[in-house]
Amino acid sequence: MPEQCGWAGLGGMGSGLAEQLRQHCSDQGLPAPYVWNRTKAKADTLLASGCKWADSPADLAKKCSIIFFMLASDAVAEKVFAEIISSRKEAGLVVADSGTNAPPTAAKLEALGRDSNPQITYLATPVFGRPDAVRAGQLLFTVGGEATARCRVTPVLEGMGRGVVDIGDQAEQAAIIKITGNYFIGNIIQMLGEGFAIVEKSGLPKEVLMNIIRLMFNAPSFISYGTNMTNNSFVRTAEDPGQPLVNGTKDVEHAKALGQALGVPLPAADVILGNCKNVVERGGGQLDWSSACLPIREASGTKPDTRLPESN
Repeated sequence: MPEQCGWAGLGGMGSGLAEQLRQHCSDQGLPAPYVWNRTKAKADTLLASGCKWADSPADLAKKCSIIFFMLASDAVAEKVFAEIISSRKEAGLVVADSGTNAPPTAAKLEALGRDSNPQITYLATPVFGRPDAVRAGQLLFTVGGEATARCRVTPVLEGMGRGVVDIGDQAEQAAIIKITGNYFIGNIIQMLGEGFAIVEKSGLPKEVLMNIIRLMFNAPSFISYGTNMTNNSFVRTAEDPGQPLVNGTKDVEHAKALGQALGVPLPAADVILGNCKNVVERGGGQLDWSSACLPIREASGTKPDTRLPESN
């Protein structure tokens, strides 16, 4: 029988991924996916396009053979997964978690699924890319977990993005790769903030540095976050929802904890977290992650007005 897919979580990234899943199912002749979100209104566009509504995660568990989700936090992922476990009555369900969780959380959920009756296979399938990459079908997926389940889920992931990197048999390992990648992004923002402060303090236009970035460091994170800093554009919008600073802060905290657990020094983590928390504590948690550059600019005297832009 064809897979019946479902999707839970319709935030800035999740809603776009659910649409990519709907399109893939349509293209492949699969049944339209079920969708669930705590606020049903966020599903209106998807339902109008042909998706089916699930009343709860428990309802997804009863109707689907593969459930994808992208949820707000580790705690929410654990709660939703527990509801799925308590409601599923038949074997064969795969849950593919595309959120950014701490590696111990991925290991915990994988073990809970393995020990449940009937057994539910948990895969970590975190993604690399911003919301604009979601809409363009250009997200990069990773996948870690049980081999047979990976084979079932990988063709669907390939239809939703630009590629899939197979991490192997442990969900935790995919979470480690994701946290490492997001730690890179935190370092990129720190580097860019310092670089723009140097250029501004020297009297050069920021556009000069941005042009060098485009010519020499032409990668999505450098371009998107560098553009925000050039334009002083830190407020997230519906057209460019970006990554909330509070989420980036959480990811760097996960990286710091991972480094401590593995005995790997991450001295930059404290510097990055200091800037992130500075802005969060002043009410900027929902600004774009690139706003972590603001304390660097303020300390250098290149942004004397310390008021934060209004968050949405």
